Amino acid sequence: MKNQNPEWRAAVEREKDAILVQFGADVEAIRQTQRLTVAELAKRAGLSKRAVVYSRKTQGDPKLSTLIAQFRALGRRLVVTCE
Repeated sequence: MKNQNPEWRAAVEREKDAILVQFGADVEAIRQTQRLTVAELAKRAGLSKRAVVYSRKTQGDPKLSTLIAQFRALGRRLVVTCE
């Protein structure tokens, strides 16, 4: 991130964290509904178990392709909107 303004950077981090928390909650709910383990989801998505777990942690910065792969493995699509 090139913008060095601390307030701007903090706002971006808060927004990223909120998105990852929502992503994690959505994936977890769908995964449990489908009665899949994290390992099974990872296998379906072509990811390591670690990548699946890491993608839900707010201290990380997972690739968009990792997020998309998990939704596709669950038979869903990741849809992003801008306000």
